[in-house]
Amino acid sequence: MYGKAKPKRYQFVSRMLTVATSLKVQNRLVLEVIIHACRAAHLGQEPPFLLPEAEIPPMQTSFLLLFQAL
Repeated sequence: MYGKAKPKRYQFVSRMLTVATSLKVQNRLVLEVIIHACRAAHLGQEPPFLLPEAEIPPMQTSFLLLFQAL
């Protein structure tokens, strides 16, 4: 590595660890959220939220509940 530039694999690992840590703090299942995110990307849908449900605007909560049912 030269300077501050990080290879993409390190950025990926860093981001995944951040996501996993955030989800664990919220007592959410990491693998379940990752599967839903991959499914949403494949279907061209919105990914699941990483914020706790209390911080999600009310009009998006119904979408989240629908998405979690998949």
